[in-house]
Amino acid sequence: VLAQGLKNSPPSFQRIMSDDILIYSGNFDQHLQHVNQVLAILNKHKFQLNPPKCEIFRTSIDYLGH
Repeated sequence: VLAQGLKNSPPSFQRIMSDDILIYSGNFDQHLQHVNQVLAILNKHKFQLNPPKCEIFRTSIDYLGH
């Protein structure tokens, strides 16, 4: 349900649509730990992931066009 009115709708919509997660870690062992922590939090709050859209354990990415 989206709040009505010009003042409340944009922030409410943005909270819903900010659905990208970027996890950066210093090394692979830390990354495993960080990924597990994020997945546990998502699970706790009943969020679901779309596996075909997930890219896990990438060594580099283009982010914000860079």
